[in-house]
Amino acid sequence: MKIVAARAPRNLRRHTARILICDEADATEIGAEGNPIKLAERRTLTFSNRKIVIGSTPIFDDTSHVPKSYRESDQRVFEIPCLTVGGDVQDDRIEATVCGWTRNSECLVLGHFIIWGSFADQGTWDEMDELLRTKWRHPLGGLLKADAAVLDAGDGDHYDAVMNFCVPKLSRRVFPGKGLFGARPGFAMA
Repeated sequence: MKIVAARAPRNLRRHTARILICDEADATEIGAEGNPIKLAERRTLTFSNRKIVIGSTPIFDDTSHVPKSYRESDQRVFEIPCLTVGGDVQDDRIEATVCGWTRNSECLVLGHFIIWGSFADQGTWDEMDELLRTKWRHPLGGLLKADAAVLDAGDGDHYDAVMNFCVPKLSRRVFPGKGLFGARPGFAMA
């Protein structure tokens, strides 16, 4: 695997690749040698089984590389099932529900776990972290792991403990949350 910056076209000329992943494509600038995305795509032409993935935070829809590249592609969509964990923190336990999403955006409860112990004990949080790192075998093969988790921080005694657990794990998509009264949609597939 090679990671190169698109700011210097010589970085793109130097390497061939079967799999090309362009991140933050809308931040690239067309220079004297042309469009860096197109330069990178040319480096995949020697492979008949090449794969090109282009993603970005869109800046302007009419100039974004992502919709333009999608229109020029075979327009296949690959959906990856993800698991989410809702964590309810109580004085003497954490209750965690593992949910999976179908292709039709239906939420299925795959399991419910109770981690007994005080929210003030580090051992309780260690067990919660272990649960979040667990990998489950998919019935059709492969392993699934939690893609994201939300733990209820509430308003009272639990708030600091939940924040202390979640904030260092934000890069793993472990988020503190706050429930609100009333019927609202939970998670929605993007």
